[in-house]
Amino acid sequence: MRSSLHQLLLCISLFFFATIQAQNYTVLGNAVQLGGCECFRITPNAKNQAGAIFQNKTINLNNSFDFTFSVFFGCNNGGGADGLMFALTTNPNGLGNPGEGLGYAGNNQPFSFAVEFDTYQNSNVNDPSYHHIAFNSAGLYNHNVGGPVPAQPNSAPLDDCQNHIVRIVWDVNSNTYSVYLDGNLRLSMVIPNIVQTYFGGNPIVNWGWTAATGGGTNEQNVCIQTTPGIARI
Repeated sequence: MRSSLHQLLLCISLFFFATIQAQNYTVLGNAVQLGGCECFRITPNAKNQAGAIFQNKTINLNNSFDFTFSVFFGCNNGGGADGLMFALTTNPNGLGNPGEGLGYAGNNQPFSFAVEFDTYQNSNVNDPSYHHIAFNSAGLYNHNVGGPVPAQPNSAPLDDCQNHIVRIVWDVNSNTYSVYLDGNLRLSMVIPNIVQTYFGGNPIVNWGWTAATGGGTNEQNVCIQTTPGIARI
């Protein structure tokens, strides 16, 4: 299977260079670790799945961070679903709903901030027709913080059977949260007080990925590539 081969080759290439051991992750729901490195299948290509992985070592949002991931959104362009969320949370054990909730939505993430990578249009939450990126908080998935914007500059689909490089940056000097896809800045927002606004004044959070499927399906995988400049507690 092409997707599995891609992730296996990436897993092998990252095995000797990983900066964090895979056993330091909490794996929830339908998510599984792939091989012996920092690659995870968040959902299989099956209906009504929900999964998540969270790094057990916390970070302090009073410090900047810069993460890079290889993300596989699946191969079911045209009928695939539903997408992934990159989440900062004070509750890394809380798994959200399947389907359009992307494994994030629900009552389990009151103090959280998430980047949505959505591959399915849900008109009830005002999703655009194109695959999109947006900012969400408090377990919501209706772009309540920022966006949506096209995930790719040409509005091409994400579930194209290719690995995509996702970079997430929090810069405390400028209070700016930025999302890059394949080297292109896609969404950026100045958040003057992210700790008070979204985390109840607590700067210590876990980070990770959630994903889900519903009636539409996709295999959705994440590999942690690099994590430079992270201050851990």
